[in-house]
Amino acid sequence: MKSWKMIILGVVAVTIVAAGKTAIGVWYFTNGGQVGISVAIFLFALLWLLTAIVAAGGFYLLQRFTRNNRRAEIRTLIDDEPGKECLIEAHAKHWCLTCAETDIAVLVVKGFSNLEIAKMRGTALQTVKTQLSSIYHKSGLGGRYQLIAYITDEVCEMSKASVKHPQPAPIARVASDDNVTWLR
Repeated sequence: MKSWKMIILGVVAVTIVAAGKTAIGVWYFTNGGQVGISVAIFLFALLWLLTAIVAAGGFYLLQRFTRNNRRAEIRTLIDDEPGKECLIEAHAKHWCLTCAETDIAVLVVKGFSNLEIAKMRGTALQTVKTQLSSIYHKSGLGGRYQLIAYITDEVCEMSKASVKHPQPAPIARVASDDNVTWLR
């Protein structure tokens, strides 16, 4: 969901709860406050529940918004080497990596340390280490250096395959009145 849609959704939710609380308060006070204790407890519980729902929804939307922004920051921090990212993402499907594991694998191949990755992703260092262990287990690679070497070798193979060996220019024959010139 786009960030502006989340903001609009949050504003609408807060407005609805505020209107509901206001309506309940107006209803209570227009009846002269002649409401029994059970109704007062019910109103308190209802208002508390509405506030809790809006708070939980707001927390969820804020967390999602922050996660999306953090991913965008990570994408701008890493170099523009689409070969490595594309290879990791292609292998991620085959290795059954989660989105978080895929992001970490990309950052490892880009040369970031575990601590730098944890700071960029806003997670604990132990979380990064656990996810790296999962990446190595799922991929069948022995560790960080094997992952880097594996992806680097594939990038090199891709670049070798894409480099076209220069072909000699075709020979052209230019004829004038008395002589023939061959141009290469």
